[in-house]
Amino acid sequence: MRYTDDAETIHAKCHDAVQVYSVDLKQIKCGLRWPIDVFGHVAVRHSVDRKRNVVFNRGRDNCQTLMARMQELRAGTSLTN
Repeated sequence: MRYTDDAETIHAKCHDAVQVYSVDLKQIKCGLRWPIDVFGHVAVRHSVDRKRNVVFNRGRDNCQTLMARMQELRAGTSLTN
């Protein structure tokens, strides 16, 4: 992800940035049980450049399975693949 300095600045340039997103599922209802398969699209907009940042994009055939206790994703696992 990239963000930009103030456009009014003569020396404006792009910088690398890292943003970490997390989800905390507190409760499940309506007869749902663990594990839960999650799919769909989640995108957010940044207040500086208003561009859409896709943070989750999975189809039904490539869903993310959430377990009751997930300590961390394995290194190299991408939520957007």
